[in-house]
Amino acid sequence: MFIQIAANFTVSKQIDLFFGFTIPIGSLLYALSFTWIDLVNEYLGKEKARFLVVISIIANIFMILWLELYIKFPGTKFWESNSFNQQAIEFVFGGYWRVYIASLFTFFVVENTDITIYHYFKANKPSIPKWLRSFASNTVSAPFDAILFATLAFTFVIPYSQILQIILGSIIYKLFVSYFSIPLLYIIHSQKINSENDNTE
Repeated sequence: MFIQIAANFTVSKQIDLFFGFTIPIGSLLYALSFTWIDLVNEYLGKEKARFLVVISIIANIFMILWLELYIKFPGTKFWESNSFNQQAIEFVFGGYWRVYIASLFTFFVVENTDITIYHYFKANKPSIPKWLRSFASNTVSAPFDAILFATLAFTFVIPYSQILQIILGSIIYKLFVSYFSIPLLYIIHSQKINSENDNTE
Protein backbone atom coordinates (compact mmCIF):
# COMPACT_ATOMS: atom_id res chain seq x y z
CA MET A 1 0.00 0.00 0.00
CA PHE A 2 2.80 2.40 0.95
CA ILE A 3 4.65 1.60 -2.29
CA GLN A 4 1.63 2.50 -4.41
CA ILE A 5 0.84 5.74 -2.55
CA ALA A 6 4.44 6.94 -2.54
CA ALA A 7 4.90 6.05 -6.20
CA ASN A 8 1.73 7.88 -7.25
CA PHE A 9 2.84 11.15 -5.67
CA THR A 10 6.26 11.05 -7.29
CA VAL A 11 5.28 9.92 -10.76
CA SER A 12 4.96 13.26 -12.56
CA LYS A 13 8.68 14.00 -12.63
CA GLN A 14 10.88 12.03 -15.01
CA ILE A 15 14.62 11.45 -14.67
CA ASP A 16 17.27 10.25 -17.08
CA LEU A 17 18.01 6.57 -16.61
CA PHE A 18 20.65 5.48 -19.14
CA PHE A 19 21.31 5.64 -22.88
CA GLY A 20 18.76 8.44 -23.26
CA PHE A 21 15.93 6.51 -21.59
CA THR A 22 13.81 8.27 -18.98
CA ILE A 23 11.60 6.98 -16.20
CA PRO A 24 9.08 8.52 -13.78
CA ILE A 25 10.63 8.76 -10.32
CA GLY A 26 7.68 6.92 -8.81
CA SER A 27 8.49 3.90 -10.97
CA LEU A 28 11.83 3.52 -9.19
CA LEU A 29 9.89 2.44 -6.11
CA TYR A 30 6.86 0.92 -7.82
CA ALA A 31 9.01 -1.76 -9.49
CA LEU A 32 9.12 -3.58 -6.14
CA SER A 33 5.37 -4.14 -6.20
CA PHE A 34 5.47 -7.02 -8.71
CA THR A 35 7.44 -9.39 -6.48
CA TRP A 36 5.67 -8.03 -3.39
CA ILE A 37 2.28 -9.06 -4.76
CA ASP A 38 3.78 -12.46 -5.63
CA LEU A 39 4.79 -12.81 -1.97
CA VAL A 40 1.23 -12.14 -0.85
CA ASN A 41 -0.10 -14.50 -3.51
CA GLU A 42 2.29 -17.27 -2.47
CA TYR A 43 1.76 -17.17 1.28
CA LEU A 44 -1.72 -15.70 1.73
CA GLY A 45 -3.44 -16.74 -1.49
CA LYS A 46 -4.96 -15.19 -4.59
CA GLU A 47 -7.98 -13.67 -2.89
CA LYS A 48 -5.89 -11.90 -0.23
CA ALA A 49 -3.63 -10.54 -2.98
CA ARG A 50 -6.62 -9.16 -4.88
CA PHE A 51 -8.00 -7.69 -1.66
CA LEU A 52 -4.67 -5.93 -1.06
CA VAL A 53 -4.87 -4.38 -4.53
CA VAL A 54 -8.37 -3.03 -3.85
CA ILE A 55 -7.39 -1.67 -0.42
CA SER A 56 -4.35 0.05 -1.95
CA ILE A 57 -6.54 1.74 -4.56
CA ILE A 58 -9.03 2.90 -1.90
CA ALA A 59 -6.16 4.30 0.20
CA ASN A 60 -4.80 6.15 -2.83
CA ILE A 61 -8.19 7.64 -3.65
CA PHE A 62 -8.64 8.76 -0.05
CA MET A 63 -5.20 10.39 -0.05
CA ILE A 64 -5.82 12.18 -3.36
CA LEU A 65 -9.20 13.52 -2.18
CA TRP A 66 -7.73 14.62 1.15
CA LEU A 67 -4.96 16.54 -0.56
CA GLU A 68 -7.51 18.20 -2.84
CA LEU A 69 -9.41 19.35 0.27
CA TYR A 70 -6.13 20.54 1.76
CA ILE A 71 -5.55 22.69 -1.31
CA LYS A 72 -9.11 24.00 -1.61
CA PHE A 73 -9.82 24.91 2.02
CA PRO A 74 -9.30 28.64 2.59
CA GLY A 75 -6.44 29.47 4.92
CA THR A 76 -6.28 32.07 7.65
CA LYS A 77 -5.61 35.72 6.86
CA PHE A 78 -2.02 35.19 7.93
CA TRP A 79 -1.69 32.24 5.53
CA GLU A 80 -3.27 34.10 2.62
CA SER A 81 -1.22 37.23 3.25
CA ASN A 82 1.64 35.52 1.44
CA SER A 83 0.42 34.21 -1.94
CA PHE A 84 3.46 31.94 -2.20
CA ASN A 85 2.01 29.68 0.50
CA GLN A 86 -0.93 28.62 -1.65
CA GLN A 87 1.13 28.49 -4.82
CA ALA A 88 3.60 26.16 -3.13
CA ILE A 89 1.08 23.57 -1.98
CA GLU A 90 -0.75 23.70 -5.31
CA PHE A 91 2.55 23.10 -7.08
CA VAL A 92 3.58 20.21 -4.82
CA PHE A 93 0.20 18.56 -4.19
CA GLY A 94 -1.86 19.88 -7.08
CA GLY A 95 -4.05 17.38 -8.84
CA TYR A 96 -2.55 15.58 -11.78
CA TRP A 97 -5.86 13.84 -12.27
CA ARG A 98 -5.02 12.16 -15.54
CA VAL A 99 -1.80 10.76 -14.09
CA TYR A 100 -3.55 9.57 -10.92
CA ILE A 101 -6.37 7.90 -12.83
CA ALA A 102 -3.92 6.29 -15.27
CA SER A 103 -1.83 5.04 -12.36
CA LEU A 104 -4.73 3.54 -10.40
CA PHE A 105 -6.30 1.95 -13.48
CA THR A 106 -2.95 0.49 -14.53
CA PHE A 107 -2.28 -0.74 -11.01
CA PHE A 108 -5.63 -2.55 -10.87
CA VAL A 109 -5.32 -4.18 -14.29
CA VAL A 110 -1.63 -5.10 -14.15
CA GLU A 111 -1.53 -6.37 -10.57
CA ASN A 112 -4.55 -8.58 -11.19
CA THR A 113 -2.85 -9.88 -14.33
CA ASP A 114 0.24 -10.66 -12.25
CA ILE A 115 -1.87 -12.39 -9.60
CA THR A 116 -3.69 -14.48 -12.22
CA ILE A 117 -0.47 -15.64 -13.90
CA TYR A 118 1.29 -16.48 -10.64
CA HIS A 119 -1.75 -18.30 -9.25
CA TYR A 120 -2.14 -20.30 -12.46
CA PHE A 121 1.33 -21.77 -12.13
CA LYS A 122 0.94 -22.25 -8.38
CA ALA A 123 -2.39 -24.08 -8.71
CA ASN A 124 -1.88 -25.96 -11.99
CA LYS A 125 1.89 -26.43 -12.20
CA PRO A 126 2.97 -27.00 -8.59
CA SER A 127 6.25 -28.58 -9.71
CA ILE A 128 7.38 -25.23 -11.09
CA PRO A 129 9.52 -23.47 -8.44
CA LYS A 130 8.46 -20.18 -6.87
CA TRP A 131 11.21 -18.21 -8.59
CA LEU A 132 10.03 -19.33 -12.03
CA ARG A 133 6.40 -18.48 -11.23
CA SER A 134 7.47 -14.99 -10.19
CA PHE A 135 9.76 -14.69 -13.20
CA ALA A 136 6.89 -15.55 -15.54
CA SER A 137 4.36 -13.21 -13.93
CA ASN A 138 6.86 -10.34 -13.73
CA THR A 139 7.99 -10.81 -17.32
CA VAL A 140 4.41 -10.15 -18.45
CA SER A 141 3.40 -7.59 -15.82
CA ALA A 142 6.37 -5.20 -15.89
CA PRO A 143 6.23 -4.42 -19.64
CA PHE A 144 2.42 -4.35 -19.55
CA ASP A 145 2.55 -1.83 -16.71
CA ALA A 146 5.07 0.40 -18.47
CA ILE A 147 3.16 0.45 -21.75
CA LEU A 148 -0.32 0.94 -20.29
CA PHE A 149 0.61 3.64 -17.78
CA ALA A 150 2.74 5.75 -20.12
CA THR A 151 0.13 5.53 -22.88
CA LEU A 152 -2.77 6.54 -20.62
CA ALA A 153 -0.89 9.21 -18.67
CA PHE A 154 1.13 10.99 -21.34
CA THR A 155 -0.46 10.55 -24.79
CA PHE A 156 -1.13 14.01 -26.32
CA VAL A 157 0.69 15.57 -23.35
CA ILE A 158 4.34 14.97 -24.20
CA PRO A 159 6.01 13.98 -27.50
CA TYR A 160 5.63 10.39 -28.62
CA SER A 161 9.40 9.99 -28.72
CA GLN A 162 9.56 10.83 -25.02
CA ILE A 163 6.69 8.44 -24.24
CA LEU A 164 8.63 5.69 -26.03
CA GLN A 165 11.73 6.51 -23.98
CA ILE A 166 9.67 6.31 -20.77
CA ILE A 167 8.16 2.98 -21.83
CA LEU A 168 11.48 1.39 -22.77
CA GLY A 169 13.28 2.77 -19.72
CA SER A 170 10.48 1.61 -17.42
CA ILE A 171 10.42 -1.87 -18.94
CA ILE A 172 14.15 -2.37 -18.51
CA TYR A 173 14.26 -0.96 -14.99
CA LYS A 174 11.11 -2.73 -13.74
CA LEU A 175 12.20 -6.08 -15.13
CA PHE A 176 15.63 -5.68 -13.54
CA VAL A 177 14.23 -4.80 -10.11
CA SER A 178 11.49 -7.44 -10.23
CA TYR A 179 13.99 -10.17 -11.17
CA PHE A 180 16.52 -8.96 -8.61
CA SER A 181 13.88 -9.04 -5.84
CA ILE A 182 12.71 -12.61 -6.55
CA PRO A 183 14.98 -14.04 -3.78
CA LEU A 184 12.62 -12.33 -1.32
CA LEU A 185 10.25 -15.24 -1.93
CA TYR A 186 12.81 -17.58 -0.41
CA ILE A 187 13.96 -15.21 2.34
CA ILE A 188 10.39 -14.87 3.58
CA HIS A 189 9.90 -18.63 3.26
CA SER A 190 12.97 -19.39 5.38
CA GLN A 191 11.88 -16.87 8.02
CA LYS A 192 8.42 -18.46 8.10
CA ILE A 193 9.92 -21.91 8.63
CA ASN A 194 12.20 -20.61 11.39
CA SER A 195 9.24 -18.93 13.10
CA GLU A 196 7.17 -22.13 12.92
CA ASN A 197 10.07 -24.14 14.34
CA ASP A 198 10.43 -21.67 17.21
CA ASN A 199 6.74 -21.97 18.00
CA THR A 200 6.88 -25.77 18.15
CA GLU A 201 9.82 -25.82 20.56
